[in-house]
Amino acid sequence: MEGKESWELLEEEEDREKSQQYELAYKNKRIVISQENVWKVNAMLKSNSFYQKSGDPKSEPVLTGKREFKDYYKDASGSFYKTNDFCGLSEQKITMICADDNNQYKYLGSSSFWFSKLKGFIYNKCDECSYPEVKYIIYKTVCAVDNENSTHLNADGIGRAVLSQRIFEMLKKGELIKNLTNPEKYTFKIIRELSAKPEIAENFTPKPKKAPRYCLSFATKWCCYACLNMLDTKFSDNFAKVDTVVKKALLENYEEKLNDKKFDYEGRKESLLFLLKDSNKKDPDNPKKNKKDDKRRNIKETANEKIGKYYKQYLEIIDTVRDGKVSRNGLDHLLWYSNKGLYSGDDDE
Repeated sequence: MEGKESWELLEEEEDREKSQQYELAYKNKRIVISQENVWKVNAMLKSNSFYQKSGDPKSEPVLTGKREFKDYYKDASGSFYKTNDFCGLSEQKITMICADDNNQYKYLGSSSFWFSKLKGFIYNKCDECSYPEVKYIIYKTVCAVDNENSTHLNADGIGRAVLSQRIFEMLKKGELIKNLTNPEKYTFKIIRELSAKPEIAENFTPKPKKAPRYCLSFATKWCCYACLNMLDTKFSDNFAKVDTVVKKALLENYEEKLNDKKFDYEGRKESLLFLLKDSNKKDPDNPKKNKKDDKRRNIKETANEKIGKYYKQYLEIIDTVRDGKVSRNGLDHLLWYSNKGLYSGDDDE
């Protein structure tokens, strides 16, 4: 596709002052993919205090009790941190503190706030001495993204701790920024690693309350926020969020654009539309087993599981629909805002 890069369109959409009119343009009952509509949606989102906070790097935590955030420091009892307070504490102790401190906040702080803190450590002073603090901040980025997007990451009781540990390990290995700035070069490794179901054996995780969940929606959203808040502008739109509302909107409104585009899926040709649908794995040699398993619904391959393996093709879906007219982030806002009352469901399984 010719024209501007997606990150350039994102920059224009973010910089534009709120539109004079909030009425969105539709054609044939479908939202018009245009920057004008993106500007209007962004303006409406920013007029909502919840969404306004999420994008504000100055939106710091509000704590329970009388003490202000800046005076509330992290110690072994579960208070907040200040620079160097974590030095000398073991990673296991930090993880225990992370698991116990959620009740300290009336408001956790925005994802932008926590990513701005993480960016400062990564680019300025991230060494072994500062690892405990960095691990805590990563944990808070995970909590904030989870809260703001209702991905229910901790429904199993271990999701937040496990995902924080995975991100921290990528950072220690020097892989995090590389995978965010050039995800295709690394075959979207960061998406695969963050979306995998948490395992009990992973470091410092308690026994899960429920069956661990596949975390694709959260993984894509964390990467989107990380790029937007920590990287240079040209990398700010490297990813696209996977969301139940957006998937259903794509599936029901853009079949003609997606059905003719084919890709190689496990040795056979499938349309891009196939990625957006849940499907059953069939055993052609055992039809009785198929019938039994279908009833139990335990061999179902969800759309998210397919997208996780073929995320590059999901980006092709997004890029096909946006057609160079808006950014990936802009398309997400358009489809989600115009369809959120029509579709519902849990983003992760």
